[in-house]
Amino acid sequence: MNICVEAFEEFLMSSDLVVKKPYNVKTFTNQNGSSVIDLIIVRQALSNDVQEIEINKPSMGPHSMVQFKIQTTKIGQSPPKINHIN
Repeated sequence: MNICVEAFEEFLMSSDLVVKKPYNVKTFTNQNGSSVIDLIIVRQALSNDVQEIEINKPSMGPHSMVQFKIQTTKIGQSPPKINHIN
């Protein structure tokens, strides 16, 4: 395994972070090649809240669009109250 990948994985684990998008999905492509440069990184506690990850190939430009949803409330619970300060 690449030493940079190993160091990155060690950093993620020591920081309680996880990558939600697979490493092998390329999100950048141009005439010189392609690479995996766009990652979704979240705290372990929020890992299951990241849902519906979609990677759409670009129609214009070299970057793919990475979309995802974050489920912030559990089924049966009310969303948190937001206090506005004017």
